[in-house]
Amino acid sequence: DTTDRHFRALRIFFESLEGLEGIRRVQLCLYGSPSYVSPSLTSFLESVQSTKCQELHCLGTRRTGLEICVNGRSFLRNSSLEVLNINSPLLFTPPAVSFTLTILRNAPLRKLTLTNTTFKPKQWSTLLSQLDLPQLSQLAVDDTCPIPALVDFLHRHKVCNLLIHHKDDLTPPLLPWRSRSRTPLPSLVVLDGSPAIILSLMRLVDISHPFQRLVVRLDSASVEQNHLLDLLSCTEYLTDLHELHVIIPNNATNLSNYPEGDMRVCPAKDVWLSGTNPLTCTDVISHCAPWMQAFPSICHLWLYTSGEKPANHLKQTFQTFSPMGASLPVHVIRF
Repeated sequence: DTTDRHFRALRIFFESLEGLEGIRRVQLCLYGSPSYVSPSLTSFLESVQSTKCQELHCLGTRRTGLEICVNGRSFLRNSSLEVLNINSPLLFTPPAVSFTLTILRNAPLRKLTLTNTTFKPKQWSTLLSQLDLPQLSQLAVDDTCPIPALVDFLHRHKVCNLLIHHKDDLTPPLLPWRSRSRTPLPSLVVLDGSPAIILSLMRLVDISHPFQRLVVRLDSASVEQNHLLDLLSCTEYLTDLHELHVIIPNNATNLSNYPEGDMRVCPAKDVWLSGTNPLTCTDVISHCAPWMQAFPSICHLWLYTSGEKPANHLKQTFQTFSPMGASLPVHVIRF
């Protein structure tokens, strides 16, 4: 485990760098997270901040048993941080939370990542309601973040790129349909998440503008009757979609059956289909060929696969189902 002496040694090192220019990025990798967090962590983080770096990345593992809080004293302090990537609960433990909140409330952040935080839904709501980040354009959060609180946060900001991180194997619950006015999010043009999370968000927001990229990370079990219905449910709220990226788990079921009687189509122009594990992905991609019937506006198709089927065979299979027929450009990329 990371111990106090490690933090003290790092603090001494970063203090020796004070006054040097050109330190842009600091990445702290805590693969063995400390079981006890002491104030030495805060003094180390302060020494990092004193270098006037623009990016701070704190990477670790999800660890239970730590006391996590999102309330604490913060200070008015200038900060040069533009990118803050917190992939660990450590920075929200009592010894470090004041430092973290000070950064979140004072730094001119453009990119913010809060994942593996072990936050409870109420903690997410409390934290997001406290933040005002006028320059923020990219945001990543865990799927434990309540969608209504996230929508309220997005409405107050100009976030263009949103990633909702889904780590567990269990499919996150679908937000029940509620009749409420849909919140316009004119800045959002990139969204990445699981079908249940994307659909829960889409039900609460209004995206009538052209959308640049939608990344759908399918779960092994489909939310709807099959995975194509999952996709159509996510994209039916988008009238103009340029790129659709679909990440398909190797143990996915209900891939090839095209839903009879469903007249919905996907407006995506460029489509990427990819397996989740390039070492074990075999022919899971080929089962998706009937999906092409639901893409009348497709211009290009990319297939990422490590399967043994010849590229020409895959191209012809997908072209057979596409409204464009043999004129559909299909690009097969081997892992």
